[in-house]
Amino acid sequence: MYNVEFKIDKGKEWGYLKNLKDERDKISHLKFDLNLLPRVEDFERPDDMNKINPTFNISAKDVFNGIEGVRWYIVNCGELVQKIYKEKVSRTSLMNTDLIFYKMLSDYNQVYRTYKDKAFQKNVPSIEKFQTDYEDEFVQALFNLTRHPEDSPVEFKDLSRNKNFADSNE
Repeated sequence: MYNVEFKIDKGKEWGYLKNLKDERDKISHLKFDLNLLPRVEDFERPDDMNKINPTFNISAKDVFNGIEGVRWYIVNCGELVQKIYKEKVSRTSLMNTDLIFYKMLSDYNQVYRTYKDKAFQKNVPSIEKFQTDYEDEFVQALFNLTRHPEDSPVEFKDLSRNKNFADSNE
């Protein structure tokens, strides 16, 4: 397609994606434990269905791996999109997308402790540095606005902690 040859190595991340799909299918096609179903005469009103417990729960590790699989897929597709559309795709946009997924994994790990800190750093790849062999108009525009090169250490601040942005209903 588009005269671009592209192959994806179907390693562990591909398995994570397949497993995530299988886990999603279990939720989408929910099964119930027959022993937990109330008898027909026990139903008093339609909302009694809330008393029925599904027999499937997704593990924190499966969710973590699924996010990692989606991140891997997006990075690979980002490289493909760069090859196809060249100057129309900003490496900054692709890198920021990967940054969001990395942050999602980091936050998830903080809550569910999927990995200890050193194991997280070892097992989760750092943020992808997309490279281009063409002039990236978005990167040039950012430089013109800020006078900071794209790879300069710019500090991102969490504006949600600022009282002007936190829980605003406006």
